[in-house]
Amino acid sequence: MATKQIINGRRPVNVFSTNRLEFYDLGPVTPVNSNVLLENQNWHLCTFDLKSREAIFVKISVASQIYEAPFLHEELFQHASEVMLVPLDEFLQLASQIEEPNQIIHLFSIGRCGSTLAHHLFHNAEGVLGVSEPDTYIALTMARLELSDRFSIELLRACTRFHFLAGAKKQDHTIIVKHHSQALFMAGRVRLANPSAKFLFMTRDGESWGNSVFQMAQSFGFPVKQDRAQREMFWYIISGGQEIETVKNIIDIADESAQADRWIAVLWAVHMIEYMRLWNDGFKMLVINYGQLNDERLSTVQRMFSYCGLRVDHLERVLSVFDNDSQAGTKLAQNRKTSPFTEKNFQNFRDTIAQFKSLSSCKLVLPSL
Repeated sequence: MATKQIINGRRPVNVFSTNRLEFYDLGPVTPVNSNVLLENQNWHLCTFDLKSREAIFVKISVASQIYEAPFLHEELFQHASEVMLVPLDEFLQLASQIEEPNQIIHLFSIGRCGSTLAHHLFHNAEGVLGVSEPDTYIALTMARLELSDRFSIELLRACTRFHFLAGAKKQDHTIIVKHHSQALFMAGRVRLANPSAKFLFMTRDGESWGNSVFQMAQSFGFPVKQDRAQREMFWYIISGGQEIETVKNIIDIADESAQADRWIAVLWAVHMIEYMRLWNDGFKMLVINYGQLNDERLSTVQRMFSYCGLRVDHLERVLSVFDNDSQAGTKLAQNRKTSPFTEKNFQNFRDTIAQFKSLSSCKLVLPSL
């Protein structure tokens, strides 16, 4: 049976956690009828506790434009007033009663490539609900090796329905989910969950991406020089929980000389290789490059919207998104002070990429629809 608890307080959150429940100070447990989730848009699907086999919902009791935020998971954590825990069987039964939106779009990316900007572009389009980096999909990504295909697909399908139910306005007919970069490693299951959806992949050339991720890691507290435990944590999170053994011929976790520049190069490579594997298996996506989105704004937005079946006229409101920092107010805002790659870092990055025989260069051009 579902239960709920009042949130009495919250502690500083580990930004890499996919279960933020542990950072709340919660009141007594009381039983609740979970049917309220179908009737009240104040309840939002937050994440999963897969060990306890529960879906976690939070209630938002303050006026907050949470779906306009750069990252949904941060907004839900900050504004929640209550928590509801729903057994997964009950969760799936409820989801079966929710209609899917007319159109579903999944935006995968390598991260640090304009994907948050793209979220804002779509969210400002007529009839579209944008959902940016919910913890639901990343929780399922990190646990994908322990979950069966069938169970994962059922949960993924339910996620899309609940997110649309809670966030959509009356006129909305389309949902676009902008995923964490790690979700690419579960894209095949997402496709099986929503086979009629549209799929995009956003990417960026290796060197500029590496420099950006290097600075992002500093924003989240990772030092420029990392010890083994920090390297292991960075790899685990950014690779979506892949075994380090998969790249042992390229890099050694125990090698103190193999610092962030080389590890970041490996992460770029495994994302590129995974995209190519999906493409070769018949999973075709529309690829959008960071440079295109910046340099050819109107034509790139028109191409994205046309592929997704959205209107490509009257884009003034949509294009105004380019005037603002898409990650303002977060740790990734543009005005944060961090150290960029040095020329030695760039060379280490290039040398590491050169060890991957399946990659031509740091400027790899991916196949696209």
